[in-house]
Amino acid sequence: MFRISDKFEHESNDWSTVEPKIVKFNHVWTIENFGEAWQLRENWESMDFPIGEHENEFKWRLKLALIRKGDNVSDYFQLSVHQVERLYFHGEAKVTCAIMNHEETQQKKLFNLSSDKTVCFEPFIYCCKLFNADNNYLPHDKLTIACQIRLITDAACTCGKMNPIKVPDTKVAEDFGKLFDNEQYSDIKVSSNGHEIYAHKNILSARSQFFETMFQTDQHSRNRVILDDVDPQVLIDLLRFIYTDQTPNLDNLAMQLLQAADKFKLAKLKALCEKSLFTQLCLDNAAETLILSDLFNALQLKARAIEYINMNMDMVKETDGWHNLARNNHQLVNDHFVVVGNYSDTLFVRSDKANYNKYSCEKCG
Repeated sequence: MFRISDKFEHESNDWSTVEPKIVKFNHVWTIENFGEAWQLRENWESMDFPIGEHENEFKWRLKLALIRKGDNVSDYFQLSVHQVERLYFHGEAKVTCAIMNHEETQQKKLFNLSSDKTVCFEPFIYCCKLFNADNNYLPHDKLTIACQIRLITDAACTCGKMNPIKVPDTKVAEDFGKLFDNEQYSDIKVSSNGHEIYAHKNILSARSQFFETMFQTDQHSRNRVILDDVDPQVLIDLLRFIYTDQTPNLDNLAMQLLQAADKFKLAKLKALCEKSLFTQLCLDNAAETLILSDLFNALQLKARAIEYINMNMDMVKETDGWHNLARNNHQLVNDHFVVVGNYSDTLFVRSDKANYNKYSCEKCG
């Protein structure tokens, strides 16, 4: 969802403009000797208009009719505007009519050029008001009606493309990657089993709570951190992820990186490892994956490993990994599976409480 604002105009890719041509017709219709004539004829029609310019494009006619209701108070005149010829224009016209020099009698209506033939002003004026000399609606015994019709005949359209200001794509990960293992501006070395990596305290502490806590203690105020409990290649990939948010060897080192991500409190890397290990889940490694996920609190991977084992219990329980799990992780088995017999016989059935969803296995099919 986007927000419309002044800024939106400057971010548009193209533009278009419509310049409508508005035509206005003013027609004045006068009926002479109206005070006497209306008693002899109750319906009157004007000549067709306009005359001159546009007369071959539009044809309109005014009609005035007396509508009798049975008493002088209720009788009124109806004024209608009639489209004589249905032409090629569409849309709406705005029709305004009034007795000349008497704005209080003005009435307005919309006229659909495609479907309407007549628009009526009813009542246009009551007889008792029209013939009241005090109102002066009939000066010199003339009824003069002014009619204005406004409509759009043509619309000139123009369009074009914007030339927006181009903003380069962000290169934050690439730029920070240039700092990785770069001696320039480095203020600390991280080593594992003799392999040293140049790093920066502020970047490490900003990305990892483990390093932030470490650098806040006096014993690590020096410019070297030794992490011999982490494999050198795993440490390289872990630090590269801290700098670039990427790790090229994820699938090959997923198990080791999961352990390291848990230790160094890198939630995104940990989730990526869980996802990678799930795609590699199969009969041979299902039990080992369950043990690993439980050991390093990888809850998403653990849930999927349990579901996979439940779906394939008859085959998983025959694997060496399952036998190892049954012998050495009694509590883990008891928490998630129903045991039949004893652990030495390794007889198990899947738990009725499990939520069975089918997951594909890339290795086992």
